[in-house]
Amino acid sequence: DSSVQFIKMIGDKFAIDFFDRMHVLIKNGEEIKNIHFSSLSDYIDWNLFDPLINNLTDYQSKWCIKVSESNFV
Repeated sequence: DSSVQFIKMIGDKFAIDFFDRMHVLIKNGEEIKNIHFSSLSDYIDWNLFDPLINNLTDYQSKWCIKVSESNFV
C-alpha cells in the first residue's frame, strides 16, 4: 500500500532498509550507524533507537536509550 511505498522511498533516499529487522540504528554524539543486531555488544556506550517502541509514552521516554540499558545485550 501507499504507506509501505513511502517508507521504502525514505529508505532508498538514506540507504536504510527499514524492513530488515536484523539491523538497528545507534547514535554516539552526532554520529549515527546502522549496524547488525549481533554487533550491539561492541557499542555498549552508544545510544540505541529502540525498534520495539509501540506507544507515544514509550517514544517520549525510551526511544533513544543506552545500549547497555536495553534488553538486547
